Amino acid sequence: MTTTEALSVRRLSADDETIRRWARPIANATRRAYAGSDPIPGLPLPDGALARAAEVAADLRDGSTVWLALEPDGTAAGVVRVRDHGSDGWEVSRVATVPSSKRRGVARRILDEIERAAAEAGTPRVWLNAVVERCLPSYYAGLGYQVVDHWPSPDKDLTEVTMQRDPTVPSRPEAFPWAAMPPPTAPVICWFVADSALWLAIIDSASSVLAAVDKAANLLASGGLTDRRLAGVDLPTPGIANPRRLFAGLGEGRADVRRVAVDRLSVRCHVTPRVIHPELLAFWRLAPGHEAALPNRR
Repeated sequence: MTTTEALSVRRLSADDETIRRWARPIANATRRAYAGSDPIPGLPLPDGALARAAEVAADLRDGSTVWLALEPDGTAAGVVRVRDHGSDGWEVSRVATVPSSKRRGVARRILDEIERAAAEAGTPRVWLNAVVERCLPSYYAGLGYQVVDHWPSPDKDLTEVTMQRDPTVPSRPEAFPWAAMPPPTAPVICWFVADSALWLAIIDSASSVLAAVDKAANLLASGGLTDRRLAGVDLPTPGIANPRRLFAGLGEGRADVRRVAVDRLSVRCHVTPRVIHPELLAFWRLAPGHEAALPNRR
């Protein structure tokens, strides 16, 4: 089966019967979805891979609702949790598709139902937090979510973004969902795959993150690299006095553009930048093989 036409989406709230019937299947589906789900190996274990029935039951009793996509035989194909924050909107978390149902649009189907219900309830926004290094923001950008906040994970050397969208507005895919973010206040670190290698370009100032990416792409183009594909973006916080020093000695080339390595996954400061400095925040990552082609707009 390649579509979601046969799926039904069910919304579950807390009561004893629901918890007895569904807490364990929800936890099992969540664990299966998150285990081994990272497109980049070596990252800390996702919290969803540790889901347990008791945790699901506690979340339901604390006010969350669970949205299940069910196969015709009643088994779970996907699951999403939602917390209603009143005037602040609905928070989505633990978006999970079981391995046998991936690439069928299951998560999109559940989120469509959530957004439809949010619009009917007059909810101003639907929002979620996505781990950058797990390459998740690009997926939600494709569903019309825009980045509105950027922050370090409190318990792991990872970075997260908050993404949101207005459920009353038709979804429009966002290739680079940075429009709502303020201009960068520090150099923008841009990673590209070009000429079968990973390249680093550092842009000292730009009116926006996307403008910095544009400048970086043009720098690579001026060096004769025609097939430039964006692999990621990092933003140092103002607390880093000299961000360029973090990359001193990395690769070969000029200070602002350099060839780093053949294998992008071998470069630690690219895979998990906060490991080399806690205030070097990953802002955008695209999965290996899915780097984004950018037009030369010189």
